[in-house]
Amino acid sequence: MRLPITILSIIFIFITSCSNKNYFDNTLVYFCDAEQLSPNKKHFIHNGIKFGGAKGFTSEEAYEGEYSCRLDSNLQYGFQKTIDNLVPGEIITVSVYRKSSDWNSQGFLTIKSEDNSFYENQKFSFSGKDKNGWEHLIFDVQVPNKLDKIKSLMVLVVNNNHKEEVIYFDNLLIQRTTLINKQSNFTQEKEYGIEPLKIQLSDVDYEKLFAMRDSAIYQKVISDNFKKYVSGLLLYNGESFPIAIRLKGDWTDHLIGSKWSFRIKIRQGQSFMGLRQFSIQRPETRNFLDEWVVHEICNDEDILSNRYRFHPVELNGHSLGVYAIEEHFTKQLVESKKRREGPILKFNETGFWECNLYVKKHNKWPLNKAMYEAANILPFKQNRTLTSPSLKSQFLIAQNLMLKYKNGSPDINNYLEVDNLAKAYAIMTTSNVEHAFQWHNQRFYYNPVTSKLELIVFDCFSNPGETTHRMPKIYGNSKAGTHKLEPSLYSPFQVFNNPEFQKKYITYLKKYSSPEYLDSFFTSKKIKIASLEKLISIDYPGYQYDESLFRQNAQKINS
Repeated sequence: MRLPITILSIIFIFITSCSNKNYFDNTLVYFCDAEQLSPNKKHFIHNGIKFGGAKGFTSEEAYEGEYSCRLDSNLQYGFQKTIDNLVPGEIITVSVYRKSSDWNSQGFLTIKSEDNSFYENQKFSFSGKDKNGWEHLIFDVQVPNKLDKIKSLMVLVVNNNHKEEVIYFDNLLIQRTTLINKQSNFTQEKEYGIEPLKIQLSDVDYEKLFAMRDSAIYQKVISDNFKKYVSGLLLYNGESFPIAIRLKGDWTDHLIGSKWSFRIKIRQGQSFMGLRQFSIQRPETRNFLDEWVVHEICNDEDILSNRYRFHPVELNGHSLGVYAIEEHFTKQLVESKKRREGPILKFNETGFWECNLYVKKHNKWPLNKAMYEAANILPFKQNRTLTSPSLKSQFLIAQNLMLKYKNGSPDINNYLEVDNLAKAYAIMTTSNVEHAFQWHNQRFYYNPVTSKLELIVFDCFSNPGETTHRMPKIYGNSKAGTHKLEPSLYSPFQVFNNPEFQKKYITYLKKYSSPEYLDSFFTSKKIKIASLEKLISIDYPGYQYDESLFRQNAQKINS
């Protein structure tokens, strides 16, 4: 979203009146508009501050003024600014405007240390393009508490495309906010119109989370040893709930800035909003309302999925802004959908994340690692499941059924709820959420009444831009004998060998992609979508859910 000229003018006036260190509200600001070059033409200059990347200086395009920074296949790096004298725990917010000749631009805004031990980037814009084709990239990072080898950080723009993409960047803005204490937050207090969820942690327990977060940032993957629970309280609507809380997520995008993702358990048999265990994460982690819409369709069609909502959160009295709340895999999930309690199962992902950690460390994939083949089948709430005679008995049956699924047994009617699975796959296809089909994201509920497995739709979002431009796959639409799939792909898609499943899938695909269905759905959700847009836009000005992207995807499927 484009900042109003008046706001930029205030920033410019303030910067003009200061030297290289420009502080307001504990914030140091650097700004480069690409309008001026140094005498030797090697640097951009703004108010006496030098920025690298001046080889890209061009008058072909500009977001504001007359000039910008141009990158193409012959020039990979643009705007560059080194940040020295780092303060442990400080927040660095970086933003830039980008215009590209490619719909799926590979133009990145990046911040990194010299040895790449600290590295974050962003190529997606939640607010989309303006009428002139410019889009705003913005994100924040929090400097680790233990700097170790990090002496400085570099902010730069990168063309990561080896094709003929031309990318323009303009108005690079860097803001460094030094916190009064590590539990302070850069988010200003705002009026959300609803009471926030208030999390209270002791200093000792917060320090434990901070240390695990730091270690995960350096490792670049949040492995299990950084997911240890600490104790706290959750306060809401005059009630106090004892909780256990830990870091949540796999990749460290869940730890960007000081708005981290958390997994929360309500203790002592209590529940909060009907939930015993849930996650909270940034709305953009699952692309704002895109994830919510898929869950709403599943709920309307009686397909199992997590309950998903949005709410402001405070931590130790400091606002963290709006979070997405996602239900975890407990008996409350299935009971809320009028199913009888039964085990919820998944494939063990440990090997998958060990391989990803290896890639992060060695920049290559480990050879001969059979992640999927070696993945055993685990129940959620393992202690409770294995100590309850009835649940343990059900789990052993369910485990056998899931092994049939894993091995591609053709008699799917004997171990899968075929109608429910066809509905779920059709919804996921219409939503263009290929991510949800991956084996390590699949969760199954064992229905003790039918003695079959039901898929729980989970992690169902597309990255910004993908829904509009990536042709959705109509799965199973291949000629026999013309393709081969590795085992980890075979299991989710071998169900298309079953004629009954094929027929049901196509029937539901036609239903969910039809204009009549979508008209009815979006009309029924109109008021709720508007309310959530209003809440989310308090933290993300200009955000609007674009249902046309969903409709365009459905139209492609119909055609």
